[in-house]
Amino acid sequence: MALNLTSTRNFNPDNVMPWSGIKRCILNPDGSKAGYLDANDSNKWADGTTVNWTTVENNLQNVLVEIPKFYYKKVGFNESTTDFDNGHAWYISDSPTDGYELHPAFMRCRDKLCDDLTGVATEVDYRYAPAFLGWKDGSGKLRSLPFKTPTVSITIGNSRIASKANGNGWGIMDFNLLFAIQLLYSVEYGNYDSQTALGRGYVDGNSSSTATGGTLSSGNKSYGETTGKKQMSYRGIEDLWGNCRYWVDGFFCNSSSHMVIGSKGFNDAGNGYSDKGISSFINNGGYIGNIQSNKDCGFVISASNGSTTTKLYDYGGLYASSLPIAGTNWNNASDGGAFYFYCSYGASYASSNISASLCF
Repeated sequence: MALNLTSTRNFNPDNVMPWSGIKRCILNPDGSKAGYLDANDSNKWADGTTVNWTTVENNLQNVLVEIPKFYYKKVGFNESTTDFDNGHAWYISDSPTDGYELHPAFMRCRDKLCDDLTGVATEVDYRYAPAFLGWKDGSGKLRSLPFKTPTVSITIGNSRIASKANGNGWGIMDFNLLFAIQLLYSVEYGNYDSQTALGRGYVDGNSSSTATGGTLSSGNKSYGETTGKKQMSYRGIEDLWGNCRYWVDGFFCNSSSHMVIGSKGFNDAGNGYSDKGISSFINNGGYIGNIQSNKDCGFVISASNGSTTTKLYDYGGLYASSLPIAGTNWNNASDGGAFYFYCSYGASYASSNISASLCF
């Protein structure tokens, strides 16, 4: 079924793929499923029995959100310019309909470690997004579990090391997966103001991060509220924005202002990534007023004439020789949301409000 942004008020996503297939599950270290969680309460397995979280932790398992494969296209109303002023539309299909192509999130290398440049990305039926912000356990593994304090002050390289300690195919949030989630949100809600449409997230006047698992009782349902004091969840992905910002792998803006994107062999300099073109908007940031014309670049900023009440509503930035973060942290208020993406950081950077999140 193909849908565009303006049609979303006319369908129930709970009955339409891929949205109806998005659900929390628990994965074993080899990527196999230990089982699905209850659709309405993630404290339970799908059969209604209570989850023993200590056992899950000791078995080195992780809570992820399964996202079914989908296809997409982007159409400009003015074919020479695809932007907000001239108009554009995103379309999603659960099948390879004419004019649609597989979303790049579903090309993934799973038989090698995430930073192995010799890996080959192949088509996969599902991607697994983090249910929770990452916590680094005593053995050095980045985990996705409830009731944990997110690990912060970690570089993107050390985040990658901690993720691959889980085994082949594991990594941190990558650009293509983030883009897929942003696209799913935007087509479902038909509103780029995610903090109004879904919920503020844990972003207003808080003094530190909060423990993961605040949305367990929401199960696979999206959750949000207006106080800025509680965590949000988009279809089981807790803290997509709010609580802590997080590193995004597989995207690099090089010294020549070219944006390069990868689906395997993740590294700090974009080696082996695909060149998606030069950005004329460079070494600048602000509220996102326009996005890159190349559809592979998703919602990356190309103009800063937005605001908290117009255009894409969220803050963005793009700087040469830099790596990105997404989300927003506990006191960023209206700066963040589904489309916050700030590419301005060196590989050695670490901050007390930047974490990482585990994906497969």
